[in-house]
Amino acid sequence: MDESLRGYWDYCGLNLLFVSRLLEERLESRLATYGVTLRELMVLRLIADDAFIKQKELDLYVGHFHEPIRKTLDSLESKLLINREHKRRCGKRVSLADVTESGIALLNKADTILRRQEEIFLGHLPRATRVGVNSTLENVLKKTLTH
Repeated sequence: MDESLRGYWDYCGLNLLFVSRLLEERLESRLATYGVTLRELMVLRLIADDAFIKQKELDLYVGHFHEPIRKTLDSLESKLLINREHKRRCGKRVSLADVTESGIALLNKADTILRRQEEIFLGHLPRATRVGVNSTLENVLKKTLTH
């Protein structure tokens, strides 16, 4: 690393931003092998965790980016990773989508990729520190997203 940049890197927020951008680029390139984007994977994971999640909530958690969530859902459905067959019931909440067997298999493969990339970026930290960093980031995200 260039020593003249040393002071610039003293800001934790900037370091997190740079690391997250590097991680995002690496994940995108790894996921391309499976024909899925990071955004699609994030949406797929959220639906797998909560089939009754609302489209508004997906927008909040995943972000707006350059395309609406509906387009991402269409893409996941065309790749047969989710099924959006809706059955409206009077007064009952219906699921946004159901994850297919192909979607579940992809999530399992992606978990392996995510763990491997986490090791590359955070492997030099002791496990307890990694768990602490993750908990802190989750708390910050929770507070930021819910307020």
